[in-house]
Amino acid sequence: MKKFICFLLAATALFAVGACSNDETGGGRAAKAIVVDSANVLFSDAPGTGKVVVTAANGITKVESSNDWCQATINGNTVVVTVTQNLSRMGRAAQLTIWSGNDSQQITIQQLGLSGIFFSGQEDNLVAYKDTVLTFPLVSPAGYPISVTSTASWMSTTIEKGILKIAVTANTSSNYRTGKLIFTSGPRNDKMEVTVSQGWNMASKVDGAWKLYYYSTADTTGRQPRVWNVTLKNDSMHVAFGSRGNIIIPIKADLLYAKFSIQATVRCGGTYQGYTPFLFFGTPDNKSWSGYNRTTSLAEGRVMADGQGNLRVHFAGNVYDERYEFASFLFYFHDGVPSGLPTSNKTLKSSFNPMFYPYLVKEGAVTP
Repeated sequence: MKKFICFLLAATALFAVGACSNDETGGGRAAKAIVVDSANVLFSDAPGTGKVVVTAANGITKVESSNDWCQATINGNTVVVTVTQNLSRMGRAAQLTIWSGNDSQQITIQQLGLSGIFFSGQEDNLVAYKDTVLTFPLVSPAGYPISVTSTASWMSTTIEKGILKIAVTANTSSNYRTGKLIFTSGPRNDKMEVTVSQGWNMASKVDGAWKLYYYSTADTTGRQPRVWNVTLKNDSMHVAFGSRGNIIIPIKADLLYAKFSIQATVRCGGTYQGYTPFLFFGTPDNKSWSGYNRTTSLAEGRVMADGQGNLRVHFAGNVYDERYEFASFLFYFHDGVPSGLPTSNKTLKSSFNPMFYPYLVKEGAVTP
């Protein structure tokens, strides 16, 4: 993504030059009484002084500026141009008219807007737990220095020849972390922020015994969650129900970014009372579910340490689009569905009550 916090005029000062005279000789126009020899009238946003040098047989008799921020004085055959600080991010222009008797020349004076920061990169970045270096172009178009403030000691930056390098050290903690870099440049301290988030190395923490907590209703006020004892292994979550059978729920561990994801509107492994389990997502009001349009839905959660030695994963997602918030697991058990999803309720044999706001906990997994 490219971000400009400034608007500039053309990079070169184009000036319009015109002469007029009512004296003609032999049907042709008389020689010009005033000619521009040189002009230095392209300014940065800062206050500045420039010059216009002319040749005028009768000398410079008058000079006029179309705007108050641009003033001009006469010094022999030179017009001295001064401009005030441009406090806008927009560039601006003024017309300067230089007179010699009845003849005149016009010059366009241009001043750049306040410089900001040009950044070609993502403002929100997610990196893996390993040592990482992000590299982006970062410049102040008018050449102002760029200062940087970091909210995280695990990030450092260098800016050389318009290239920003963000060095992120390996995350050796047991938690996801986020830091912010604030870049400042120009007279008005224009700011731009870049956020970097980093996962942690949870590879050794994924498999094993977890607890799946959930609520029996969407209103959790004053209620204690219920719990299943589950086992995670080989990208699946196993729930044992003794003689009634077991359910194997597909769950994906993203080791680089320390998160879990669960898909719904899917066929699960195992059997429950001899029937095939299917997992769907439901909404908070329990009126919509992912089975309506039979498209796969996704809920994701960061693996976070809770400060008490436990790992927690709280899931968030949509039922089938952003209008319908994920709130519950819905398990249905069918018979006579050899593959794929059920096509009707004729094969439905039983179901569990909705499991609202499910979350995973692995107790004693990390040092508090």
